[in-house]
Amino acid sequence: MWLWVNEREDYEDRESGAVCSFHINRQTGCLTLLNRVPSLGSLPVYIAAEHSGNAVIVANNKSGNVAVFPELENGKLADASDLSSSR
Repeated sequence: MWLWVNEREDYEDRESGAVCSFHINRQTGCLTLLNRVPSLGSLPVYIAAEHSGNAVIVANNKSGNVAVFPELENGKLADASDLSSSR
C-alpha cells in the first residue's frame, strides 16, 4: 500500500482535505487508487503509518488536528476512528 494526502482546504463540499490509499503493482510500479477518505481537517500535510500497520495518522495543518484512520485488510482506509485537536 502507498498513501497520499491531498493538500486541500475543501473536499466534497466541506472544510477538509483527503487521504488516498493506493495499491502498487510490484511488477510494473503502477499505482491503482483503492479509496479516498476525508482527512477531517483542512490542508493535511503529514501522513504516517502506525508501527503495527493497522492505522494511518494524518496531521491537518490549517485546522490544527490529527486524525487516525484504520487500515482494512484489503488496503483501503476506513473512516477516521479518532480525531484530536490542538485548538
